[in-house]
Amino acid sequence: MTSIVEDINDRHMKPWAEACQRDGIDNTPLNPFIDQELLYNKNLSLDSAKLKGTGFTYSIPELKIDSLREILDDYIKCGLFPRSLLSAEMLWNCEAEHEETEEILANQNGS
Repeated sequence: MTSIVEDINDRHMKPWAEACQRDGIDNTPLNPFIDQELLYNKNLSLDSAKLKGTGFTYSIPELKIDSLREILDDYIKCGLFPRSLLSAEMLWNCEAEHEETEEILANQNGS
């Protein structure tokens, strides 16, 4: 397992560093490094009924593509994520692509 994780990290860290350098990002807490422990089959789950019983409410009850875009846009504006890693195929601000992406996500989630 150790050699697999090292290989994965070797394959991702160099392109990440190159993208950061290309986009003028000198320091960011984001990186593609993965710890070996994260690949072990140790699942963690929480019964949301117990959490909701405490009076907790989600500020964002459902994960939507707009929320992810907002976070990624914020990371880019703050100089934490290299814009060059966004492919031209994403059509980041294209409404047609947005609706298509929402539909794909809904199908994947069984909605």
